This record gives sequence, C-alpha cells and structure tokens, in this order.
Amino acid sequence: SVFGSVAGAASQDYAIGSGVITIDVTAAATRAQVAGDRDYAASTAVIATSASVVINGVNFTTQAGTTTLQSFADQINAQSSVTGVAADLVQSTSGWNIQLRTLNYGANFSVTVNDQQAILFNAATSTSATGTDAAATVSVRNIDGGAVTVLFTGGKASGDSGLKLTDVKGN
Repeated sequence: SVFGSVAGAASQDYAIGSGVITIDVTAAATRAQVAGDRDYAASTAVIATSASVVINGVNFTTQAGTTTLQSFADQINAQSSVTGVAADLVQSTSGWNIQLRTLNYGANFSVTVNDQQAILFNAATSTSATGTDAAATVSVRNIDGGAVTVLFTGGKASGDSGLKLTDVKGN
C-alpha cells in the first residue's frame, strides 16, 4: 500500500493500479560545511601559533613551529568518530586551507567551530553550519484513476541521515 492523501482527503490506504510511478526529488540532502579562509603557502606549512580550536565541543591544539596544516587536519580526522566532522585540505589560487564537513547528511548534523586564535580563519571566528534533509514526492495512480502523491523527507528521527526518506506514517 501507498499511504498519502488525494486532493486533500484524510490519510488512508490506497489500492494501487498498474501504471507509472513518478519520483520527484524536490530537495537534495547536503552535509554541513565550514570553509576556513586563512590561507597557508602549502599543506606542509608550519602553523606559527600555539593555539586551540574547538570543533563540535572537542579541543584541538597546535604547537608553534611544529604543527603543520596537514598534521592539524590529521588531528581533526583522528577524532571524526567523536565530532562527526572530517577535515579536508583544499588548495585555492591563493593557498591552502582547511574545510570542515560533517560525515553524515542532513539537518540532524552540524559543524560548530570556535577559532579564537585565527588558525582556520583570518580573524577570530565562531561559526556553525547545518546540513539539509532530502525530500521527494512519489506519485502513482490508484485503481480509481486518481493520483496519489506522498511526500517523503529525510532526517525524521533524531540521528537519522537526511538521506533516509520516510513519509508521515514512517514508511
């Protein structure tokens, strides 16, 4: 059975006839992402400041003159199972920086950064970003020839991925 409503009718079960099922993705799920804007000359560049950056509640530290941009990204990635965040080194035309992204898709997952000593950003920064959930409509003809359209959205339950689509009845 497909659950949904027809032309504003109350939710009920529908007997489905034969025909085309149309799935229309109306919103794609995204991961939360925070891109640092402080550029370094290379991924092997040494960070000149002893500092700490807090990512999703976990403190990451740099040691002046010994921590490289790559080793700092590695430090963040070593705690991905705790923070739910991965660090990617990104090269632009002006240098290298770190981009943070959630491991999972959807509005149940976010990146929160507190960088008061400007390691990832050009100035002291506290910022956060949240992913978005996917949404899709499924349309099919019932045996009476009427259209049945059901909205499926991601991230319905706490901790669910924005890619896990369910309707209002949990299907």
